[in-house]
Amino acid sequence: MKSWWYSFTVGLLTVALIWTGYWGYTQNEQKNNLRILQETHYQRAFYDLTGSMQMVENVLSKVLASGTPEYEKSQLTLAWQQAHMAQKDLAQLPLGRNVLVQTQMFLNQLGDYCFTMANGYRQEIMAENDREQMQLLHKQALEISQHLQNLHIDISRDRFPWSNIALSKHKDWSDATRTLPEETFSNLEDQIQTFPQLIYDGPFSEQIINRSVELTGDIITEDDAKNIARSFLGVEEGRVNYKITESDEDAPIQVYSVRVIPTYGNIGDQIVLDITKTGGYIAWMLDNRGVGGSDLSLQEAQEQAEKFLLEKGYDTFNATGVIQNFNQAVVSFGEVKEGILVYPHLLKVKVALDSGEVTGFEAINYLLAREEERNWPEDALSETEAQIKLHPDFQVQRQQKVVIPLPTGKEAFCWEFKGSLDQMPFLVYIDAKSGMEVNILRFIESEYGLLTM
Repeated sequence: MKSWWYSFTVGLLTVALIWTGYWGYTQNEQKNNLRILQETHYQRAFYDLTGSMQMVENVLSKVLASGTPEYEKSQLTLAWQQAHMAQKDLAQLPLGRNVLVQTQMFLNQLGDYCFTMANGYRQEIMAENDREQMQLLHKQALEISQHLQNLHIDISRDRFPWSNIALSKHKDWSDATRTLPEETFSNLEDQIQTFPQLIYDGPFSEQIINRSVELTGDIITEDDAKNIARSFLGVEEGRVNYKITESDEDAPIQVYSVRVIPTYGNIGDQIVLDITKTGGYIAWMLDNRGVGGSDLSLQEAQEQAEKFLLEKGYDTFNATGVIQNFNQAVVSFGEVKEGILVYPHLLKVKVALDSGEVTGFEAINYLLAREEERNWPEDALSETEAQIKLHPDFQVQRQQKVVIPLPTGKEAFCWEFKGSLDQMPFLVYIDAKSGMEVNILRFIESEYGLLTM
């Protein structure tokens, strides 16, 4: 009898051991596959960034070689578009938001300067002082492009994994890339810091980057920040640990960065929040857990994001777009004030498509741009008067009052008309005061969401 029981027990333990080993193997395989997918995404983003900067430099050289205002204008517009693409590529890399402030600022200023120049010249080529400024911009773009190409060579040669940065504690490029010989993004930042500032008051000029944002509320302590994070996430005391750091003094918003680390389970499933020192507002949140699949539709993800904002007290926001990024959906929201949709008051919510759980939240743009009062101009065009400004064949589906950001850093009260022309869908923006057509966006609905261009 004992022999039978012993054999049964050994057999059962053997099966359990084999099953545990198989389970561990499959979990490790899934983790490796996700890491490979993530690594491919980062490599593509860096490759695209390098290509975009090469295009910026190439197009600026053509601007300098142009002898006609028409071609000059077309190339300036293309330079603006490529600078915008470079910003998007840069944002895809797993770097901390404070690591590449100078690079982002240069690309923003460059793009806005080119946009302004393109819309300021009609009958003649640019003046000599503007040409000198453009020569300087071309020289700076060339230096950045060459730097990125050298860095690309080093990364390819040493097979440096981008995921090292994604998994590093502080997204610190210099610590995570000690295996690289010389060319680092830290060097690039130092190099760009030596560039003279553009003679242009754009949306990311020094005055705006360094200005203090007037937030309302009391100054909070680190303990307050910890309690705010716990309440926002709904986690139980004792199940997580906290690590808190402070933002740089020159950051546009002073925050406590709160890292929430699980006491048990996967220590990599951390959540990071930026909480403003004044008022205790949540400026940014990211849950680093892995996302397993895409079980929810984008509409369901949007509904989860809307529910999340309502629970957090953001009850004046409407969804303005949703797009799929791998197994997550990013839903954008604009605030509605006095019946006006204010696009600069932007919130973003990231939703995991495997569970509907909110894994990201961003309110930085909202905190930077929000104003308590926005009054529709008394002398504004009526809906009918604004609609007359549209192309006669444009088929209007709906219209609404909006506030939109301009490339100059200003804002404009507009009538937004959604409709189509020749079966192509567009959003057309008519300035409510001047009647000028200030922007046109073409949008494409795909399985990955609503794309505008």
